[in-house]
Amino acid sequence: MTDDIGSRLRHAIACARAGGDLTLEHFRPGVFEAERKSDGSPVTVADRGCETLIRSMIREAFPDDGMLGEEFGDEAGSSGYRWIVDPIDGTFSFVHGVPLYTTLIGIERIEDGVVVAGVARAPALDEMVYAHLGGGAWHVVGSGDPVRARVTETASLAAATVSTTSLDYWDDAQHWVAVDEACAHTRCWPDAYAVMLVATGRCDGVLESNLHAWDIAPFGPILSEAGGRATDWRGRTTVDTTTLIASNGAIHDELLAMTGRFAG
Repeated sequence: MTDDIGSRLRHAIACARAGGDLTLEHFRPGVFEAERKSDGSPVTVADRGCETLIRSMIREAFPDDGMLGEEFGDEAGSSGYRWIVDPIDGTFSFVHGVPLYTTLIGIERIEDGVVVAGVARAPALDEMVYAHLGGGAWHVVGSGDPVRARVTETASLAAATVSTTSLDYWDDAQHWVAVDEACAHTRCWPDAYAVMLVATGRCDGVLESNLHAWDIAPFGPILSEAGGRATDWRGRTTVDTTTLIASNGAIHDELLAMTGRFAG
């Protein structure tokens, strides 16, 4: 790992901890008051506060880096790196007091569009997965030591458990019915937390649609370093997409065969 990537990953971990801890100041059982953005999705003072804090921490440590965040958009940089931030992935879970929301940070190398490092933290569970290309993926729970994150060894879709957040995000619910019929089990574990489950060997695959760059940015390095794969429904490894397959790798081609039909 080059020092410029290593120092950024270490700072991303600190940002995910600090930003996630800020969300916990607002998180509680019951329904949290939320506004609606123009696309109908909820946003809270916690989303904005978390992203504001993370941006300020990035700006202080790496003032020449670019930034893209869900709440405050794109800021150009000159260093060749861009941070992609989702302060609360799973705001719907957050506002209903469900602890399966996450803070996501990806670090993109602009010259080739490759996300070289990423962090996903579930603040209410005090659980985190992080990785950089070539350095392995690591799972931390609470104050415990990092342990290697590894995907399952499930060899076929017929034996696999595959998750999606909700049929609300599928343009054609019959496509999910086809996935359900092809798998051993399906679940609706929500949002990016389900991808953390894949990276740590607790689920075999995740299919999502209607996404943005900040929803998926950390998962390229995290899944590849954990032994799996993360692509869009056409097999591309870009953040400039609206779909995601996250898998243990062994079932990825089977899922691609299905989503290739869905995507036309």
